[in-house]
Amino acid sequence: MKPSLYQGQEATICFLENHGFKVIKNGSSYFFALRDERSASAQINKDGSIHDYGSGFHGSVYDVLLETGKIPSNLNKAEALNYCREKLGSISLTSFENKKEPMIKQDFKKRPIDRQWYFQKFLKPSLLLSKDYLNALKKTISSIDDETRIKALAKDFLIGFEEKEKRLIMPIFDLDGAIVNLWQYNPFLDKSRRLRFCKGRNRASFNLNALKKAPFSQTIFICEGEKDVLNAVARGFLAVTSGSAVSCFKQEELELFKDREVLIVGDYDEAGKAFNENMKVTLQPFAKTIKIGNWEKNVSEQYLKKGFDLTDYLSFKKRSN
Repeated sequence: MKPSLYQGQEATICFLENHGFKVIKNGSSYFFALRDERSASAQINKDGSIHDYGSGFHGSVYDVLLETGKIPSNLNKAEALNYCREKLGSISLTSFENKKEPMIKQDFKKRPIDRQWYFQKFLKPSLLLSKDYLNALKKTISSIDDETRIKALAKDFLIGFEEKEKRLIMPIFDLDGAIVNLWQYNPFLDKSRRLRFCKGRNRASFNLNALKKAPFSQTIFICEGEKDVLNAVARGFLAVTSGSAVSCFKQEELELFKDREVLIVGDYDEAGKAFNENMKVTLQPFAKTIKIGNWEKNVSEQYLKKGFDLTDYLSFKKRSN
């Protein structure tokens, strides 16, 4: 009998690490990035199988190598299958427990939110069949009308849904890929009830991992909140937020702005003006150039209202084009 392609979680972790994948421990679960994505959503199960919550992929280490083009070019299918079985077999025969660092661990002041729990609770397979979910997405990402693009953006940012309060749920990741908070948004509620985060957790920066891959020629839009970031990204911009009008980037996050061109776009109100000025002072030791968006210069007075933000502007530009 040929050895199995499913020889347990530990063997699969070692196999993937030996083939260049970065495995991350989150709670009691293990994940890696199967695709070019903002955060790792492929989970390694106890039996050694792999399930990617972002794409629906499910399979073995052989399927992972096939999917990512990492099968040695000199092997046919039968040889490649044998190659994977033999590698797994040799790993499972070694003493996994004696490895000093069998997988990448992360150090958190507060325990991160478990990815498996998030995926199972908010990213159900039938999600795209929910009219409430799609309507909330369209209302929130209002800078574009392309439903296919909106769905792709929701998939990219792992936006789920909570049925009881009809809220979009989106994980907020730190630079190490751990979920540190959940953005909870219902665009149909009044402003005071529209946005929530997890109780007892601090607001955190959003989409900063995108800066690691972005070319230096691309201007970084710094927004007040997550909704503005989503709408800016939908229109093809590189955008991040520190979490709110009163939040600051951490020291290790500020390094990502070094020698970059930055455009700060706070809301059209007193808090937004303070956000713009404080962010400019914070970024001056790091950024190459810093500009501040001027709503009064770019938007007619008849359309400006208190709280006017980047989403309003992009939605307005969509209608006027």
